[in-house]
Amino acid sequence: MLAAAVAFEQPHVVPTPAKADWQLDQCVELKPELRVSMSVVDSRQREACADWFRRHAKEAFGVDWTIALRTRPGGLKDEEYVLHVSASNITVGAAGMAGVRYAFQTLRQIAMPKRGTLKVEGWIAPGCTITDGPKMKFRGIHLCWFPETKVSTLERCIRLAGYYKMNTVVLETWGTFRSEKYPWWGWKDGAMTKAEIRRLKAIADDLGITLVPQFNVFGHASMSRSQSGKHAVLDLNRAYQPLFEPHHGWNWCLSNPEAQRVVDGLVVEMHEAFGNPPYFHIGCDEAHPPSCPTCRAQDYVGLIASNITRVATLLEKRGARAMMWHDMLLKQGAWGRFYANAKNGEEKMLGVLPKSIVICDWFYNEGVSPEGYPTFAHFRKAGFDVLCSPWESVTGTAAQAKAAQAAGALGLLGTTWHHVYKRAIANQFVPTAAGAWGTEADSYGFIDHWRQMGWDMGVDNYDDCGYVTEQVPRITNIEIKPGG
Repeated sequence: MLAAAVAFEQPHVVPTPAKADWQLDQCVELKPELRVSMSVVDSRQREACADWFRRHAKEAFGVDWTIALRTRPGGLKDEEYVLHVSASNITVGAAGMAGVRYAFQTLRQIAMPKRGTLKVEGWIAPGCTITDGPKMKFRGIHLCWFPETKVSTLERCIRLAGYYKMNTVVLETWGTFRSEKYPWWGWKDGAMTKAEIRRLKAIADDLGITLVPQFNVFGHASMSRSQSGKHAVLDLNRAYQPLFEPHHGWNWCLSNPEAQRVVDGLVVEMHEAFGNPPYFHIGCDEAHPPSCPTCRAQDYVGLIASNITRVATLLEKRGARAMMWHDMLLKQGAWGRFYANAKNGEEKMLGVLPKSIVICDWFYNEGVSPEGYPTFAHFRKAGFDVLCSPWESVTGTAAQAKAAQAAGALGLLGTTWHHVYKRAIANQFVPTAAGAWGTEADSYGFIDHWRQMGWDMGVDNYDDCGYVTEQVPRITNIEIKPGG
């Protein structure tokens, strides 16, 4: 039996709702007989929206609600929603499926099991009226699929992105994609198989997440960290050396027509494997000057531009836009502490590359930049859509998000790189979600949300619990002496 008096803690929703009226002294039991109604602007989506909400409510709360469809609400834009929770009813208003998903994710984040029982016997939530919606169109997170990366971690991150109302996840292959067209490319036991991509895509689709592949078409061609000395092709397949620059194999050899053919083939194969999404990330950061004598004899900047244009045009014909990191498009030494890696005139490419390309402007500093963020406006003035791409700084992400919104940026693409562990995950996901939503970051409930994603996955082993694999190092190969 519920207590007569309650005092809920202020809910910690990620991202923080734009407008919320909480009744923290009201306890709403999410019981099967609670009246639930839904109003959806797009009449073509109403039945599907009700079915989605009903299915997920049954999975999360164990209730099979009958959802009454009402007349459409007025004034709601795409992705906006209204959620009202009271002792007598729950009402949801949305423009379409995205808003319905977000209303449910908010309801799930504010709900908790009934108190005073041995096991879960029902769910309760505080009363509230929430009017909410994002500030930025593109809200995404960038994940790296290393050979060492657990697929379960990637799945949990995809689920968390949906829980935090993002709409895009970029999956970068670090030699893990199992190509059928070029079986010699990448590591032999790469876990990014087409079957695994289809499985993750089905999860992402249900959560309103677009999975976008990333494959580096210029630098990072080794598909390995530069400090590792590994090369996903050459270490095991010396015959393919002509495809890469002689020094280190870090760049694709852009003057080699065979390299161009392989790059194009891999781009098409990956795009198809991911279900032909509207974006494809082509990398293009941190490339080295050419060591190939043929490349060195040419206008190398023009060669880079023609290769990027070729791939971007190929993607355009497939209905997708190329995305690329920004740094080679800024002259080194001309932008202060902002990342600029153009050493040989590469910044001139900005005037010739297709305007369909989305520039991912990465900047990883803490706090508010005293000189502002001039690179956003620079790329916008050149005619490109821009994504703000911060990393791991709560204060830096918040400041950049505000500046990106003011500059008319398309949105945020938070980056994680190899730091998908410990509290670094919270510092990547929460500020990115909040920044794109236009609200303040609140990571108080992160561990609860991370655990909930594990429940959704059916996690049943120690290694997949929490956000570290081991709490303490495992001690092995100890010599045991007689009598010891």
